[in-house]
Amino acid sequence: MGDKKQIGVCLTSLQKSSVHETVNALCDGAKEKGYDVHMFAPFSDLSNGNEGLDSQKEIFQFIKYNRLDAVVIFDELICNESAINDIVNYAKAEGIPVIGVNSDIAGICRMHYDYKSAYAAIIEHVIGTHGSTQVNYLGYNDGRKMSEDGLEAYKQVLTNHQIQLEEIRMGAVAGTEESVVEYLNNYFFAGNYLPNAFICADDNIASAACNYFQKNNINIPAQTIITGMSTTDERLNYVPKITNAVHDTASTVEAILDAFEGIATGNMAADSEYLIPCRLEFAATCGCASVDFEEARANIKKLNEELIRERECFYDASGFFSGVCESRNINTLADTLPSYAEKAGITSYNIYIKSEFVEKAGIVAENVDNSVPLFWLSTYKDHDSTKIMFSLDWDRFHKSKNMLRADASQIMSIPLATDSTFYGFITLAYHSDSINNVYLYELIESINSAMALIFS
Repeated sequence: MGDKKQIGVCLTSLQKSSVHETVNALCDGAKEKGYDVHMFAPFSDLSNGNEGLDSQKEIFQFIKYNRLDAVVIFDELICNESAINDIVNYAKAEGIPVIGVNSDIAGICRMHYDYKSAYAAIIEHVIGTHGSTQVNYLGYNDGRKMSEDGLEAYKQVLTNHQIQLEEIRMGAVAGTEESVVEYLNNYFFAGNYLPNAFICADDNIASAACNYFQKNNINIPAQTIITGMSTTDERLNYVPKITNAVHDTASTVEAILDAFEGIATGNMAADSEYLIPCRLEFAATCGCASVDFEEARANIKKLNEELIRERECFYDASGFFSGVCESRNINTLADTLPSYAEKAGITSYNIYIKSEFVEKAGIVAENVDNSVPLFWLSTYKDHDSTKIMFSLDWDRFHKSKNMLRADASQIMSIPLATDSTFYGFITLAYHSDSINNVYLYELIESINSAMALIFS
């Protein structure tokens, strides 16, 4: 990869369409600027209770941080504080700057979505454009920052419009539909009138409020306006479509690359704070658009098609696992994987296992050195699969990436792990226009199960 700038990206949950969209845009934006991107991406979000929590996060220990020019962490996608702290500490130990998206960690470049401005713009719109003067706010009761930003913006905008702040109009719920229903029942049972608008902390609360009012024959937006705040693609499935603000992919990518360049050139401090603007979407629940039932039906049809594809991917990838089950042999895994990898859109990959598992796998090779961490099992490129069978120190590991496609400016490493055991990882050339992340997810799950069977 020559002297190109190298950006390491740590995240999870790539099988989700919203994450896939952001990663693709980041890779494409970095490529346009001549940067290489190496992603380290467990499919699990690493939240407590998830199987393979400790083992999957071990992938972050295998990053050669001193080979990178910066590390980008998507904090909201890594639901494990210790994993995030490990990444930051590893990078800091090598003097590598860290850019954290939605992060509050001291000493790194912290990026936050500008929810406060987005809430303020939505509330201004509800008051100024739609003439609402009786406006309620419904947030979370757990003190989450996004909700608190919304409440602060609510108070400020109403004060600016000389609208009296009333404690009864500022509510808080747990965020479940049941908690929203309970709150609204209590609100109206106490004799309070229906306000002109409910400003909700996010789309979860907003959609629950919409369901409540629709069941009680209250027309939205004619009798009351509902607004939310969205961070996922799920907003597309709500009927009516909710007025909200969303994470803007283009703005996120621009902010990350601007920060990287600013830190690299010394024009921006490595511990700066950066606000990413959200994109406003004025829709049916405030009256700026009619309910589009055709669009809703199209979205439901698309969702059903995605579910069907997910099932097809699961059953097909299960065929790979079944083949390995019969032999319980690592060679079978290496021999049969290429045809399934092609279905996921993978053009080239390397598989590495930890050296300690070589003997368990029954591998007989001349170049086994248990004193080094990795054993290069096999490589695949342009329909050609080769068993390498070679132990690697770190320098040889980074040179091994040259076996991937020469045009691969984006590389991804995914842990191979089950339960509490980290077996190794697969490093693949990642092309955003051809990869099938749902199939890739199912295939990785099948490889994990096969590894567990072989090494048991």
